[in-house]
Amino acid sequence: MAHSEIRQLRERIEQEFISMRLGLYGLAAGVAKHQFIEARMHQAGSYEDQLATHVGEEQAALFTCWTYIQLTTEGEGADYCG
Repeated sequence: MAHSEIRQLRERIEQEFISMRLGLYGLAAGVAKHQFIEARMHQAGSYEDQLATHVGEEQAALFTCWTYIQLTTEGEGADYCG
């Protein structure tokens, strides 16, 4: 059961970052774009907190950091996660 929940949380984090990236290049501008991206980051953080209850804070943070970099910068700078 826990493996399924971990997989779902990881997928949700990935989807938030994909949405965030798409939001950067969408038609919205200014405040609307900022609010959209901020909401995606906040939701990804909530999923990271839930993931941490299963894999520990360090592993959850590393996964989130790596995923953020992979999905928002096309893999550039992945060494920043530790």
